[in-house]
Amino acid sequence: MKKRIFSILITTLSVLSLTACSLFDDMDEDLFSSNAPTDPTKPALSGHSVEEGATTDNTVVVVDGTNGNDEDATVVQDEGNGKLTDSDGSASGTFKTKDLKGNEVTQEVFTHSKVNFVNIWGTFCGPCLNEMPDLGELATEYETSQVQFIGIVCDVTDYSDASYAQKYVTDTGADTYIHLIGNDSVGKWKLNNVEYVPTTLIIDCDGNVLEEIVGSKSKIEWKTLIDFYVNK
Repeated sequence: MKKRIFSILITTLSVLSLTACSLFDDMDEDLFSSNAPTDPTKPALSGHSVEEGATTDNTVVVVDGTNGNDEDATVVQDEGNGKLTDSDGSASGTFKTKDLKGNEVTQEVFTHSKVNFVNIWGTFCGPCLNEMPDLGELATEYETSQVQFIGIVCDVTDYSDASYAQKYVTDTGADTYIHLIGNDSVGKWKLNNVEYVPTTLIIDCDGNVLEEIVGSKSKIEWKTLIDFYVNK
């Protein structure tokens, strides 16, 4: 009888153990999955949100680029080259926002480096989070006077939500470069026309858009692109 009871106990413990492992496996969800869900409690940039039913792949997530305030925006779509530009052909339009640490930032931020890689990302975007560790490493491998990385969080529009985005920045190791809040001012400057994230704008020290890149890239791909513009 004792042996039978002991056998039953062992079997029960085994079943409980397997169940617990299964539960922990479900909880251990990859933070950087390309299908990372949207948090419906978080605000989106004016007119920007994940499209209902939109699918994601390993490089890009679709966002809704419509905006009720588009007529007030100074940003226009240059149909000739497909680039996002201001009416004067540059990205030097004025804006004022804060970084995730509360510091005020304007368009003057571009003047600090020869070339700026402005990476527009969202906390809901798996491909964005996937490439941020590489961007964080690259930011430490170049002199700031030559290359500057700037992140813009498109779904955090107010400093009160900065800590929410900062967690993703810290977890991905992307805290080696500045991240800006995508408020209305930044939205009218550039983001109203962004249809996908991540989108990266390569901008020179005068505010001119040299290239617009839609989708994520590997570290090697980014490094090749950086070296091209630094040595140009």
